[in-house]
Amino acid sequence: MISPETLRMYEFFGFLNDADFDQIAMIADAVHWVDGDTLFNLGDAADHLYFLKTGEVNLHYRVVDELISDKSKEFYVGDINPGDPFGLSALIAPHTYTATAVVAQDSDGIIIDAKKLRALSGENPQLGYALMQQVAKVTFERLGQVRVELVAARS
Repeated sequence: MISPETLRMYEFFGFLNDADFDQIAMIADAVHWVDGDTLFNLGDAADHLYFLKTGEVNLHYRVVDELISDKSKEFYVGDINPGDPFGLSALIAPHTYTATAVVAQDSDGIIIDAKKLRALSGENPQLGYALMQQVAKVTFERLGQVRVELVAARS
């Protein structure tokens, strides 16, 4: 459990009322990660929604050759910076991570139990709707960043 005040630091939760802050704080924990830690892998069950407090986390995507299963290549796809949410797949079916998250320097963050957060959203559809709006906003912002990087790489 963390303090509801800790959640108030994150823009992502700007829509919450006091009761929502209290409920989500009850299912969240403060964590410390060490440089090199893998937080989750592509394809893992998305059990947590993450927020970075300090440090840096890198996202990677692995492409596997369909004909030669032991041939694959990993691509760096972006950074997570302080204040950013990640592991958004925890709120989107089929609830599997779509990238690998690796800690790039000692970092502090928050993890929120995804199953309990989804249950809260089911009990409170207004909360669930607002969470999904935030997930969509962050997802489209990241998609825009990827497009800019793709155009830059092709130039």
